Amino acid sequence: MHFSKSLSVVSAVLASAVVAVPAQSGIFKRNFGGIQITNCDLSKSQLPHRGENPKIADPSSDLKLSRVVLGRGTQNYTCKAGSSDKPTAAGAIAILYDASCPASYQPALLHELPGAFLQVDSSTEYLAAAILQTMSSEHVVAGHHYFSGPTTPVFDFRVKDGDKDIFCGKKTSNVSAPGDSVKGKNNQGDGAVDWLKLDSVDGTSGFKEAYRVVTAGGSPPPTCKDKPASFEVDYTAEYWFYN
Repeated sequence: MHFSKSLSVVSAVLASAVVAVPAQSGIFKRNFGGIQITNCDLSKSQLPHRGENPKIADPSSDLKLSRVVLGRGTQNYTCKAGSSDKPTAAGAIAILYDASCPASYQPALLHELPGAFLQVDSSTEYLAAAILQTMSSEHVVAGHHYFSGPTTPVFDFRVKDGDKDIFCGKKTSNVSAPGDSVKGKNNQGDGAVDWLKLDSVDGTSGFKEAYRVVTAGGSPPPTCKDKPASFEVDYTAEYWFYN
């Protein structure tokens, strides 16, 4: 995907934010403070699935979708010096951006975002987020993703006073990313990381299950040849949370 196309997709996000809510709802307020670009209704949004089998398990029937975010960051790996072994996963870090409005109103656009944002320099990404933030009284940055241990992913949404939502998970199932997923920047790389289903563990508040889907980049090379003791691989993914 070319840089210009990536920027056009980012621009489309801005446009979709403006048209997401009918004009009669009074969204156009002074300084754009009322444009709804976050916290859109997710009641009709559907978790994406791969077009081929195997498919990732569905959410539990008694749960409802509560958040959709776009994660942009790095998958982290370690290697033994001079080893030809496969790199060892060492967690991930990412910024989580509210994606509820494209999930609600333009899901096809949402599914373009992981591949598009992976091509955009972080400075441009932050600029786009800053522009969106000036248009909304809500937080565009929804939270942060990190690991609290070797195998415990954390999604921390406590970005402002009063926020309590945090998800600590364990992987319960995974499937390979579709073959046409974006492999990395300029579609060059070692592939998109797996799609995952996660169940909550101790420390969670506000969620029961989570999914990582529509991934772009993030996979390590097959061996540690010519790699340092630790390294990062850029990735982007959609994260869907249920409660």
